[in-house]
Amino acid sequence: VIEKLERRRVEEPEETSFLPHLAEAYFDVGRVPEARETYRHLIELEPGNVPARMALARLQVETESPHLALPWLEQVNEIDPGYAPAWAMRGTILAAGARFAESRPILERAIELDQRDPTLFLWLAKSEVGLREWSSAVEHCDRYFERGGADPEAYLVRARARAKLGRVEDAQADLAEALRRNARFPGQVKEIRRLIDRAQRRAGGTQKEGGS
Repeated sequence: VIEKLERRRVEEPEETSFLPHLAEAYFDVGRVPEARETYRHLIELEPGNVPARMALARLQVETESPHLALPWLEQVNEIDPGYAPAWAMRGTILAAGARFAESRPILERAIELDQRDPTLFLWLAKSEVGLREWSSAVEHCDRYFERGGADPEAYLVRARARAKLGRVEDAQADLAEALRRNARFPGQVKEIRRLIDRAQRRAGGTQKEGGS
């Protein structure tokens, strides 16, 4: 298949319809540089080709550093501001890289365009936690669960935010549910337990002051 498509590329240098198939064929056999070059060539021939830029962005995520995908996703946003998948991928990459001030508005835009993917609400909640916006983090976790999300990590995210807000019982309930669902984040679990203990001590101190 590759030889046939390569021959066609030589014979029809201006034809683009088969180039995505050639790039995919390269990727399937592990020829990543050739796949990347083919997508770049397609973009040179068709500067407004959104699927090619998205494919190249995904290739960067899967084979190199996710952050190398960001310029291509930004270009897609410029070409088609209403294309939600590019906003979503861009926002999740930024959030995963702890670039929360950047990820929050991008994720908000993605959700504004398409609310069907509940994971976007979880990524937005993580961004809010990173920005210490605890109430907003709880709200976005709620929206994640309302839309059918079931990732145990979401309970940990909400537990952390609720502990920071002093909502001890709610935080304990979220932590218990995360553990019941076999959450595999021992570092987070330990930190949340510490936050809950601190919130309990703070609440106890407040009650003593009120009683005195």
